[in-house]
Amino acid sequence: MSTIRRCFCCLAVCLLSFFVFPCCTAFAGTYEKEHLEIPVMCLDVEDIEDHVYIVKITTEDTLAPLPQTDTLYINQNGRGQFEIDIDQPGTFVYNIFETEGDEDDIEYEQTVYTVTVYVETNANDELLYSVTAAVNGMPVKSEEIQFQDKLMDNSERKKPSTTTTTAPETTTTAAETTNTTATTTTTTAVTTAASVTATETASTTKANSIVSFVDDVLTGDSFPAKLLCIIIIAALIIMVGAFALRKNNGDND
Repeated sequence: MSTIRRCFCCLAVCLLSFFVFPCCTAFAGTYEKEHLEIPVMCLDVEDIEDHVYIVKITTEDTLAPLPQTDTLYINQNGRGQFEIDIDQPGTFVYNIFETEGDEDDIEYEQTVYTVTVYVETNANDELLYSVTAAVNGMPVKSEEIQFQDKLMDNSERKKPSTTTTTAPETTTTAAETTNTTATTTTTTAVTTAASVTATETASTTKANSIVSFVDDVLTGDSFPAKLLCIIIIAALIIMVGAFALRKNNGDND
């Protein structure tokens, strides 16, 4: 009887284990995945047009969720992002850096960004995350993860710099300014004298015209004035003659 009881207990334990362990596993994996993107920007390289950046992401944390790809190929003046699906809480650290290519005349960016992802749960067992980035211990914004390669000065692809020629400035000395002022003053004086002379000439001409007109009237150089003088003289003669004749007639009576 005890043997049968022991067998029954073992069977019950096995059945309970069969149902309990899957339930625990299901409870442990009930978090919904959160999709995380870490943006990366690669700046323009002066004097060339076809440069490609090779950017990698690595982690030393064996529990950290792995990105969908660990390498990005980004054209200059372009953007890309590392994508990670998070399915558990924790703190995960990644390193993002550029690997050197095969262009000998390119000075590759040596900066290594340390990106930390903080994942926790809320009251509804939902995953919440935040991302920080740092360079040599100094924090930067996550969207400012960027790389800048440069073309070396001795590269044959570097465009020659153009020299801008500046026209010489014209400087006016104090003596030149004085001479200019004196010349201007002289010109003004001459102009004023000419104006005064012209005014005087005009006045003299006008006065001469009046005198000439009076002289013409008195001397009879003008025909209408002569005719007027003749008429006046004739009238006077007639009046004197008439007066003399009348006086003579009075004496005879």
